Amino acid sequence: MAERPSALEDMVDVSRPAGRAGAHADWYTAAVLLILLLGFAVRLGLAATAPHPGIADPNHYYNLAQSLRQGRGFVIDYIWQYHHPPAGVTHPIDHWMPLAAVWPALAQSIFGGSVLAALLPSALAGGLLPLLSAHIAGRLGAGRAGRLFALAATACLPELILNSVRTDTTIFYTWFVGLALLALHAGVFPAPPRGKWGRGAFLFLGGALAGLAHLTRQDGMLLAAVFACYLFIYRRAIPWRQIWLLPAGYLVVFGPWLLRNAAVLGEAMPSGVTRSLFLTTLIDQYSYAGTFSLQTYLEWGWGNIVGKRLFEALASLKLMYALPGGVLSIAAVIGLQDALRTTERRRLLALPLLALAALFGFYTLFVPFLSQGGSFKKSYMAVLPFVIALGAAAVEHYVTEKRLRGVVMTMTCGMLLLDGLVLVKNDFAQTAAHLNSMQQVAETMRAAGDANDDGEIIIMTQDPFMLNYLGFRALMLPNDSLDITLAVAARYRVDYILMPPARAALEPVYLGEQTDPRLAPAAEVPGTNMVLYRVNTE
Repeated sequence: MAERPSALEDMVDVSRPAGRAGAHADWYTAAVLLILLLGFAVRLGLAATAPHPGIADPNHYYNLAQSLRQGRGFVIDYIWQYHHPPAGVTHPIDHWMPLAAVWPALAQSIFGGSVLAALLPSALAGGLLPLLSAHIAGRLGAGRAGRLFALAATACLPELILNSVRTDTTIFYTWFVGLALLALHAGVFPAPPRGKWGRGAFLFLGGALAGLAHLTRQDGMLLAAVFACYLFIYRRAIPWRQIWLLPAGYLVVFGPWLLRNAAVLGEAMPSGVTRSLFLTTLIDQYSYAGTFSLQTYLEWGWGNIVGKRLFEALASLKLMYALPGGVLSIAAVIGLQDALRTTERRRLLALPLLALAALFGFYTLFVPFLSQGGSFKKSYMAVLPFVIALGAAAVEHYVTEKRLRGVVMTMTCGMLLLDGLVLVKNDFAQTAAHLNSMQQVAETMRAAGDANDDGEIIIMTQDPFMLNYLGFRALMLPNDSLDITLAVAARYRVDYILMPPARAALEPVYLGEQTDPRLAPAAEVPGTNMVLYRVNTE
């Protein structure tokens, strides 16, 4: 008599034929556990050597986590954009979503305030993510070899390894989006023996997971459009009396954040998306006094407007191919063609395809400069488990000779892992070099002292995240004229501006081509090309 499958096998071997011998089940479970353990070992080993939680976005969530640990709430001590200029440098968060900071805050509250402790939630969630890909592969008809390939490929994918050792949104967003799509599918097309209450539970769960996705990234709001399109396409199958549970689940999770925004910021959904629609350069998002409207955007010219969208569309298509690797990308296209011939698989894949279309369309057509800044890349990773599952199922189906199939799968995963280790090594080296240079800036500022005698040193820089990580309140350098930049510095009591500025208005000052009595060189940062300029606007 065959042994009853374990809970672990249920997750990754959903289509296992009944009557398998116990030895085969034991071998399969052992293989699953081995892959998961190796994936965890790689992530934990890398996390233990991480010099920093990650530049820019991950740094922001780490800084916010420190505020949460200190009981200050969702408050930051720097200004990184001026969509809604705050009253002071320290202010409640008003743009990026909050949830990614909660996980490192919880981990550091339990395990201490180290960078490793902050990275543990991402490493854990990233280490478990292969289970999601393997489950989807099973739903697409993959056998054991295909599910193990999906499991191993997800564990070894370079970008998933890298984002598992950052305090960023990507890994958690991938989990929430993937589970939300699966839950909605289960609510609309329940598998026996689920009854009406089972459908309602999955609809509520799908809404709640969509809420968690939105609390993680702003583009999680696009799931509302994805869900609406899916429900329209399959409107004849919808349990209309229970459909209210879908938005109810979302509001239960996301509603408190809307109330917080209304109470703290005066509006439920403050955002810079409106400004982002009319950017003509990426650094326009840092403008303090710039005017961004349809009229100013049209003045940029139709050639630029259309050309930018075409360029970002091609760049995004290239990224979609490159991110999973050539073998999995090509195999996924083949697997998609096969899967769409089956009604049940077509119903399942409609959701990630709609999500991909929504993300691609939004970032290509509406906010191409945010796509240039890396936002589409992070969002696209949310559908990677489906891409990997399609590729794994196709490789298993079409490479029929077992030895050859084993070679293809093993070499693919091996090369992915090697690429991942090199990617992380290079990222850590760049991060460590940047951290070291910013530490030199911090030491130089402390030596230069409080320029305006107000009791603290505040700096204007291209990287306020890192300078705040090192203990200073900081502002992003505005992309405005010199007069406006100095007016912003005066408003927020800035002591120093760090140059080179990468801002057209300040470059002549840094290069010695222009002088201004309100800006004077205060100190050179040893071992770098950076200079601190003292601000004197009084």
